[in-house]
Amino acid sequence: MPPRPAPGSPAPEGPPASASARWWRPSPALPAWADPATLPRIRLKDDPGTLPAGPTGHLLTMPAMSAPGAVRPGVPLAVAVLDAADLAEFGWGLFQRWQNAGAPAKEKWALDALGLVGDDETVRRLTPVIRAWPGERGHRKAVAGLDVPASIGTGVALMHLHGIAQRVTFKGLKDRAVDRIAEVADAMG
Repeated sequence: MPPRPAPGSPAPEGPPASASARWWRPSPALPAWADPATLPRIRLKDDPGTLPAGPTGHLLTMPAMSAPGAVRPGVPLAVAVLDAADLAEFGWGLFQRWQNAGAPAKEKWALDALGLVGDDETVRRLTPVIRAWPGERGHRKAVAGLDVPASIGTGVALMHLHGIAQRVTFKGLKDRAVDRIAEVADAMG
């Protein structure tokens, strides 16, 4: 273990040389389409104010830095103090901007963020988009999009996953929807 710095000495920049790179990653630069000032405002749960643009930018970096299937520790903390409906609308606004920017694969975190902050209305809005993507050469996006209702995990999400599994003609998408249905049903008990 490396020695601790002496009191009053400057903090080292970044992780110690012996540290694993898994625990520390610099904050990614957000794309222009994810400008916090242009996204829907988010109210605090127990306060009439809204989250300023600076902290909103920090909120955006959490899903941008997350590995698929892993949630940054700050996300549940933020969700606990922010208005759920505003968060869902914020997530949808972010998703729409990602779509309008051409849905770059390297920034798929905007789609993943819907599963972290979305609600039943998010599922209702996203379902027709998921159904349309395979016909627009977006099969991979459609398969990834199934993770959103599965992450939201409500009865409405389960119903929409079932609808996708019943109505889509693309076998890979249908099979993935069936898998997601089983996961959500198991989690619901």
